[in-house]
Amino acid sequence: MGIGQDQDGAATPTTTSHTGRRRRRAPKVVRQLERARERNARQLAEQRQREQRVEQALGAFIAAGEQIEAVEQRLQEKVREHETKVSRLREAAEQKVSGARVARARAALAIHEAGRTVEQVADLLEVSQREARRLIAVGRQAPGEALTPVPPTGQRGSAPPPRTATATPPRGPAGTGGPSPTPPENTAGTSRHQGEAGTPSPPHRSGPRPVPATDADGDTGGSTVGGA
Repeated sequence: MGIGQDQDGAATPTTTSHTGRRRRRAPKVVRQLERARERNARQLAEQRQREQRVEQALGAFIAAGEQIEAVEQRLQEKVREHETKVSRLREAAEQKVSGARVARARAALAIHEAGRTVEQVADLLEVSQREARRLIAVGRQAPGEALTPVPPTGQRGSAPPPRTATATPPRGPAGTGGPSPTPPENTAGTSRHQGEAGTPSPPHRSGPRPVPATDADGDTGGSTVGGA
């Protein structure tokens, strides 16, 4: 078998007989062979395109995986930050709740120490007697000072003493700030006695009083010393 050329110059397979002479293939066989080669070429081209699509898909898959990993890493960092904040908030809330529970226990103990029975404490606080006993026990064991029992109604404390008004001293002349002096009593123009008619008596004249003169015999005369 050998390869020959047809009329168009295309290579065509030939067969060699036992005598050594080459025999050309029939045109039908040649066309069938050409169609098979074309199909194979198309299939190879399609396969190459599929391989390219596979390569592209592999790249997209790897890139998406990297993106997922980065997002999850950022998410974990944010979650750790929020977990730290939540933990701090829970600790602060637990401290406040613990203090409030101790305050409840002290309040129950104060009511009990004020003379109320366990049953009365439970009834007042609207809890069971078991819870009332537990609160009282916790209040006894709680550190710090116990609450002062609330006195009964009407005995919460004596009324404050009434306020007394204080007399304000009179102010003196402007600018001094001290008490004003008491004006002197004018005795010259006032009468010591009132007459029956209500008219004042004449004012008393100032001056020396008349003194009776004494003579050598001891008799007094009508003369005065100093003159009236």
